[in-house]
Amino acid sequence: MDEEPLIWTSKGNLPLAVLKYETRWEQTDTYVKFIEIHHFGDEVVREAAHVLMLQPLTSMAETEEF
Repeated sequence: MDEEPLIWTSKGNLPLAVLKYETRWEQTDTYVKFIEIHHFGDEVVREAAHVLMLQPLTSMAETEEF
């Protein structure tokens, strides 16, 4: 049995074969971002971003006095 791969989009599950797939990269001094975009015709129906931080995030605990 051959099953057609589907992907969840804003239009519900659609076959991958009917979608146009596009990728884009953004790079700064602090991160690299990989963006995946799926188009159904001229409409963007799914977009995902994956981020790799190049510098650690800094966090500090702060306490307040009452």
